[in-house]
Parts: sequence; structure tokens; C-alpha cells
Amino acid sequence: MNNYEIKTDNFIIRLIYFFISLAGIAVGVAFIFLANIGTDPINVFVQGLSTSFGFSVGTWITALWVFFIVTSFLLGVKPYIATILDLILFGLFVDLAIKVIQLPKPETLTLSIFYLVIGLLLYSIFFGVYLHTKLGAGPIMLFVYALSKKINKSIGFTKTVIDSCILLAGFLLGGIVGLGTIFLALSIGYSIEFFTKKLSIKVLA
Repeated sequence: MNNYEIKTDNFIIRLIYFFISLAGIAVGVAFIFLANIGTDPINVFVQGLSTSFGFSVGTWITALWVFFIVTSFLLGVKPYIATILDLILFGLFVDLAIKVIQLPKPETLTLSIFYLVIGLLLYSIFFGVYLHTKLGAGPIMLFVYALSKKINKSIGFTKTVIDSCILLAGFLLGGIVGLGTIFLALSIGYSIEFFTKKLSIKVLA
């Protein structure tokens, strides 16, 4: 599923699946935060930008999202409804998921790794659903699609390269890197690609 494609048939069904996928991704992110052994490369990067140059993390996230959208557009990939909804709702979904999931904080590395793997699986599976809705993509995946198309490489490879570069930049700028951060940087792109290919949702075909 390397091509960025927009479909408008069965729009309401696609929109329902989109909201379900967004909620599932948010739960995955909540588990990653609960693991408490390092967050994703993007958060390391914006933390490093905030530390080095001032301004809030939220300000840098907004600036980064705008950069991804504009760059993707210049590379020939246009935003659609999912891009806007992702911008508006994803943070709210993550906040809600963190409040709802009241599990014991990990006191051992084993439990932390367990939470991290659960988070990765949920994130990747529901991201696969998200991409199958074909209503566009959030700012990050929009950029991944655009660059993947430009360099003619798979989504998994492209996202891994982007995450690794962002992680290195964030670390050099003073962002905090944990074991989970490195694990996510090297695995999440290929995990998303794997589940996207394996999923088969007839109503979204």
C-alpha cells in the first residue's frame, strides 16, 4: 500500500472507521507513555527544539505539522479531511485515552517492555485501518507518503529513515532518548507497513 489514494465512496462508513482507528491509535500512544521508557522520535525532537530555541512544545508541534503539510503539498501529495481531523482531534483522543486507561505503573523493565509492545501493536494495527479508510493522512504520514513516492521506497523504509533522522536531531538538540524511543524509531515504520498490507477490510476496498 505504497500509493497515496483518496476515495469518497461509502464516505460515512470510511469516516466511522477513521474515528475508530484514531481512537485505537490514541490507546496505543497511551500505552507507550505508560511504559515510561522513552517516547516517540517526534516528541524527542520537539522537546529538543523547545530546549534549544525556546517556545513551548505545543508551538513547535504546530510548526512541525505545518512544515510537513506544506512540504508534502510541494512534493505532490495533497492533504484531505483526515489531515484536518487528525490535527484537531488526535491530541484530544490521546488525552482521553490516558485518562481512561488506569493500569498500574510499571515497576519492572519487563512490564514496561510489555506495555511498549502492546502500544506498538495497537498503534500499528489501527494505523493500518486508518490508512485503509483512504481519507488522507495526518501530517506525519502525509510527509512519509510524499517522500516515499519521491524516492521510490516503501513506507516502512521511509518512515524508519525519517524517524531515525528526527531522533538524532532531537538528541543533538537536547531531547531525552530512552530505550523505548530507539525501539520505536527502528520498528514502528515496518510494523505499520506490515499490518497495512495484512489487513483486509472489504467495505473500505
